Amino acid sequence: MHFLDVLQSRKTQERRGIIGFIVFQSDRAAALETVLVIPCREIGANLDLGKLTPKLQINGKPALAMVPQMAAIERLTLGDIVIGNVSEIRDELVQALDRLVTGFSCSSAMNHLIYLGNKLYRPVLKQAEGLTRDQLTLEIA
Repeated sequence: MHFLDVLQSRKTQERRGIIGFIVFQSDRAAALETVLVIPCREIGANLDLGKLTPKLQINGKPALAMVPQMAAIERLTLGDIVIGNVSEIRDELVQALDRLVTGFSCSSAMNHLIYLGNKLYRPVLKQAEGLTRDQLTLEIA
């Protein structure tokens, strides 16, 4: 199992409405006994929390990634049958986690001020010559 793989849920999990799990931790943490996962559920009106629950497809079924229900689960409990990968919604998942934890996404973070010591600063993205867009650096101006 690798980062952003979708694991098949077991029958007992399906009875609770979970149709799969997204692996949401780095492959570098493979030695841990637990794995951080995001449960996925079939789309339901009472489950959709907008940008906190990105939409995806699992085995052709529309589903929601339930980021607010993310948890570390023992690998043995999960199983290891990979049924897909959701790397195409990586940014949406990271932004959902940012919203859940900080109240805003990393893309909107640039509109906020940072308080360091007794001074306020505005973060500035800066692209150095020869770097790609993925290699932007953050400076405090």
